[in-house]
Amino acid sequence: MRIVHIIPTLNIGGAERLALDISQRLGKMGHAVKLLVLHKNGGYILPKNATFMVEFLQEDFELHFLRGSKHYPSKLYSAIKSFNPDIIHSHLQESEFLSRLIPLSEDHKTAWFTHCHDSMPRLRPPSTFAPWKKSWIVSWYEHLLLRKLYKQKQPQHFIAISKSEKKYVEDSKSVRGEITLLSNAINSHNFTKNPKQKEPDFLSLINVGSFKAKKNQAYLLRVLGHLKKQKQFHSKLTCLGDGPLRAPFIEEAERLGLSSSVASEGNVNQVAPYLWKNTLYVHSATYEPFGLVLVEAMAAGLPVIALDARGNRDIVKDGVNGYLLPQDTKPEEFAAKIIAVWENKKLLKSLQKGAIETAAQYDIKPYCKKLVTLYEDALR
Repeated sequence: MRIVHIIPTLNIGGAERLALDISQRLGKMGHAVKLLVLHKNGGYILPKNATFMVEFLQEDFELHFLRGSKHYPSKLYSAIKSFNPDIIHSHLQESEFLSRLIPLSEDHKTAWFTHCHDSMPRLRPPSTFAPWKKSWIVSWYEHLLLRKLYKQKQPQHFIAISKSEKKYVEDSKSVRGEITLLSNAINSHNFTKNPKQKEPDFLSLINVGSFKAKKNQAYLLRVLGHLKKQKQFHSKLTCLGDGPLRAPFIEEAERLGLSSSVASEGNVNQVAPYLWKNTLYVHSATYEPFGLVLVEAMAAGLPVIALDARGNRDIVKDGVNGYLLPQDTKPEEFAAKIIAVWENKKLLKSLQKGAIETAAQYDIKPYCKKLVTLYEDALR
């Protein structure tokens, strides 16, 4: 098959990592794969022995509601037309919207796949009524346009990454087509820890994610503060990622007197070496469509203690690979759960084993076999 994947950027994130891993694996399986990146920016480094093609488009298309617009994004159109794909697979909302604007010849059957990495707002009309606001008008217009485009592009399929996201798509009246639950995957081999590597001899916690409000990393500072109060042992928190709230996070750590116990490393291209140096993965997000970083942490042998953010319910199983705590869990209660796991070495070992076994279920090889089956069924 000839398969096109489309993504806005290669910024460091779960959707971008997955698009790269899928493209690489499909290429190894003998398919002709091209990854189209709308804008040339981001932090991911392409594989040294890439089995797929990559094209950075620098697409500058804008849809103007009042002034009219071009008929379609020309650079994306040219790239897709020249490749003549059997499958067009979009990742994230911008890619989804622009790809649907592309006119294709009816002489060649193409199946359209939408990867729902999160709850894409344009699948539904605006939740509030504010016709005096330009943003509200634009949202309504784009929603109605997308509904119209969905009627034109057949066959089409939506991939939901968790049960909660599947329900969101099912409840979106604009959606027409098949909806399949296919949880995200990782190249688990890249996260497997060398058994000879020494275990940390102190309580070391790690979190990975962009510094945005929904990731809620400031909560972890309060958790760390309670760890320091309740137990007189050495504990440290490492946070990977960047974003607008990173500087306030660092400032808050200093204000709380925790700077010596907190490391904020920014974006890193290789997460695995950092995971291997830690004991537990802690996740404070209040909303998580799936939680690819949780699977990565488990593949590295780290049990996960997280707040319930809906999508991560599919991954974290209490007493098996970690613990999922209610969103209203107080920082001192979160800290108490960490201490309970850390001090019970038998439990810790059991959770580590369960974490590795869970991650194996999300490996990219069986994932891509299922994906290819979906592609083939769509083209029949």
